[in-house]
Amino acid sequence: MVKIHFGCNDLNVDVDGKTVDEVMASLKGTLELAGNETARLVGGGTIGGDFVLSDGQEVEFVKPAGEKG
Repeated sequence: MVKIHFGCNDLNVDVDGKTVDEVMASLKGTLELAGNETARLVGGGTIGGDFVLSDGQEVEFVKPAGEKG
């Protein structure tokens, strides 16, 4: 399981072995993602869309600075 954070939402999802882009696409409607968010590993740095997620990781999707809502 990978823990996903976006705003006030926290999800535990079984996405081990999938890329960040695949996860963003599958959760776009659930989390109301705009598609321009940046992905970061909790406790790490920014990760690209081709980064492959592993069990136990935590990922945070962050809106670009200066955007509301």
